[in-house]
Amino acid sequence: MGYIGQNTNNTNFPVDMVEQTDLLNDNNQHRKLLATIDATGVANPTFSSSVITDDYDYYDVFVYDIKPTSNANDNLNHIWVRFQQGGSTVVTTSYMSRGYLLGMKRGDTWESAAWAYNSQYQLYLTYANQEIALAVDSQAQFHAWYRFYNLRSTTTYKGVRQLDGQYWSYDNNYGMPAYYHPFGFFDDGTSNSYDTKVDGLVFGIGYGSPFTQGTFKLYGWKK
Repeated sequence: MGYIGQNTNNTNFPVDMVEQTDLLNDNNQHRKLLATIDATGVANPTFSSSVITDDYDYYDVFVYDIKPTSNANDNLNHIWVRFQQGGSTVVTTSYMSRGYLLGMKRGDTWESAAWAYNSQYQLYLTYANQEIALAVDSQAQFHAWYRFYNLRSTTTYKGVRQLDGQYWSYDNNYGMPAYYHPFGFFDDGTSNSYDTKVDGLVFGIGYGSPFTQGTFKLYGWKK
């Protein structure tokens, strides 16, 4: 929750972070909205080096109302991310990811999907499984909050963790992250993994690309 100003009782007025571009959070850390992407009709929403800079230490990405183009490959409609270095997208088998999502629907209160992928061409943010697959139905949606760590470091590895999320899937499950939230990191087996800065984030859908709708927002954090 962000705050701005105080009322006569010396308590803070809450403000909606989505409506503010430059605020302090509860710990007086600086967070700023850097870019917004309307993903409608876009295959690969990308935050490039114009916004991924040394100005910030951490980067948050919020995604809203995500839908693919088609249900044709329902069991493979997963969302993923790749990193850019030196302005070029890394498309080698350099991404590790793991996650657990838990869902339920009428008549079935236990639907789960877990994954652990090593040396993949992209970092999986959801699993290729129809219980949690992205869908185009009128009720379907996917919302999530991701934090990217160490993107501008020249001494350690770069990664991401989902901090929150909620979805209505192809298989009609209402779900959220559970146990261990989806997370992953970048390791190409060379020193580039830790001594070279990441200057871009490229998102996509496994199948059913491009996005038929969705919004991506990038925030920068100062320590």
